[in-house]
Amino acid sequence: MKKVLALCTTLFLAGPTLAADGPRLNCDDLKARIEAKFEKKGVKNYSLEAVDKKADEGGAKVLGTCDGNTKKMLYKRGAAPAADAPKDAKQEAKPAAKADAPKADAKPAPKAEPAKPAAK
Repeated sequence: MKKVLALCTTLFLAGPTLAADGPRLNCDDLKARIEAKFEKKGVKNYSLEAVDKKADEGGAKVLGTCDGNTKKMLYKRGAAPAADAPKDAKQEAKPAAKADAPKADAKPAPKAEPAKPAAK
């Protein structure tokens, strides 16, 4: 009886740990599943992107997680259709550097001198 009780207790405590890992869903598989659902419903002009779990959503909606809960799948409306997206979408999806941000190798702009008062 003690053995059965010990076994049940062990399984009870280990159960959530084993279930939390679950099957690892590949991000490409998750993206394919979501795209199939969107196509079935007639959704157009959207983008799906897998990003690091800690990354900022930037106004996109999180549809799920993948790769062992290390990445999240982001959905954005109004973007180019996923079917027409180029194969190098991962490279293009990276956020562009801000135009205001100075480049590391750029020289600072010269400071403007104050205007001299006009002579009368």
